[in-house]
Amino acid sequence: MFVACHLTILTVSMVTPKLPANLTDLPEYQLRVSPKAKHMRLSVSLDKGLEVVVPENFDHRRILEFLVQKRSWIEKALQQVDQKREYLAAQSPDRLPETIYLGAIAETWQVEYLSANSKFITAKEQKGQKILVTGNVENIEAGKALLRQWLNRKAQKELIPWLRKVSVAARLPYRQTSVRGQKTLWASCSSSKNISLNFKLLFLEPDAVNYVFIHELCHTIHMNHSAKFWALVSKYEPNYLKLDRSLNQAWQIIPAWV
Repeated sequence: MFVACHLTILTVSMVTPKLPANLTDLPEYQLRVSPKAKHMRLSVSLDKGLEVVVPENFDHRRILEFLVQKRSWIEKALQQVDQKREYLAAQSPDRLPETIYLGAIAETWQVEYLSANSKFITAKEQKGQKILVTGNVENIEAGKALLRQWLNRKAQKELIPWLRKVSVAARLPYRQTSVRGQKTLWASCSSSKNISLNFKLLFLEPDAVNYVFIHELCHTIHMNHSAKFWALVSKYEPNYLKLDRSLNQAWQIIPAWV
């Protein structure tokens, strides 16, 4: 059975609190039944809002109890999503970037656009940390997708060797690694010790990226967020609490086009 541990999904054991008389102020949510789930868990994202994931044959009457118990966490998570939505809405959705700053590796790339009579659009790196985008540059969505593909390749080149170096230094081996563009996860580790990295890590500061690597490598030992897990994390990153909290606001660094 596949199990993944990551930084943004909350999984808790059930405690049955006394329900308040008025439940009308509970937030709306989407329900998803997962054959892989062992416990009820919550996630909050821009596209889905609040999602409740439950195992098969779960007693759905317990969902309200769970929402009441985790009301404080839900309100905080939804507030963060609203802030992110406002932040993205304030940025122009119809413009492609002229500059891309990758804080993780301290590189600034200039993007130049050359319109050509073509249905296609291509991007090519040039000397001096420049990217030349050629073709139908009026197609904004195609341009965004092209630059995200470039970010993915850049992350494979930079982040995968970096993770390998941290793994060797910590003596925490993993099996395989991949790069994706997850919407809500910085990274994840499966029960098979396969680690998936988000190319958006390139926009974070180096110490935050290094912490994400440590976090996922520790999941190769503990597939949970138990006291033993955090004790192992603190062994390699004593400042993990501050870095973990910083990730909650790190989305503000990510450009809207990404």
